[in-house]
Amino acid sequence: MKELTEIQETLDSEPKLHKWILKTLEEDFYTKERVWGEHIITKDRVQADIIIFPKKHLVDMGFIEEHIVIEVKHINNSLSKKGSQSFYQAITYKNSVFKIKNKDIRPAFCLLFSELSFEDNFKNINNKNHIDLTSKWSGYIALASHFLVGTIKIKEVGFIEKLLKKDKVIDMIFDSKTYFRKSLVDGGIKIKNQSLIKRKNAGNIQNGRKAHKN
Repeated sequence: MKELTEIQETLDSEPKLHKWILKTLEEDFYTKERVWGEHIITKDRVQADIIIFPKKHLVDMGFIEEHIVIEVKHINNSLSKKGSQSFYQAITYKNSVFKIKNKDIRPAFCLLFSELSFEDNFKNINNKNHIDLTSKWSGYIALASHFLVGTIKIKEVGFIEKLLKKDKVIDMIFDSKTYFRKSLVDGGIKIKNQSLIKRKNAGNIQNGRKAHKN
């Protein structure tokens, strides 16, 4: 496959990002584009860029058998403003109901995909001394994870066996923890940290305990 730097340089618009992630996921997920829905509180009409549903081989491996929304954004040097807006939009989709095959579907979680999903693009912001922007982005990611909104990340990791060649992977991440990983080199899949996608309590977040008001 092409080098990641070569791939990301061509993804300079939202339509191109949309097409690339759709193509990348179609082997493992059923996909549906531009799906209309309704926010459960405000009743506003919303439209998800992409909704995916895992194929049987993923479900057999332990992937949650529910629908997932992917919000595609081209941040385009507007990280401070467009970054927060993108995560807010994804959060509203998590709390929306979509109509698929005449059924009301509420997504298990949502994922944001942008040019910053490519690790080198994110590093370039740091290299330009925009540390305040990367800190903001990290803050958005951490907060959004409590709403079951994660990010898609594409990067190079480790080594393939004993060869001096790094693996290229696509991850579904909540904050800094990975739920799903697929090698873009050999197609290997790992599903872990399944507790990441469990619905969280309203109010004070405490795992396995009742929240107490001080």
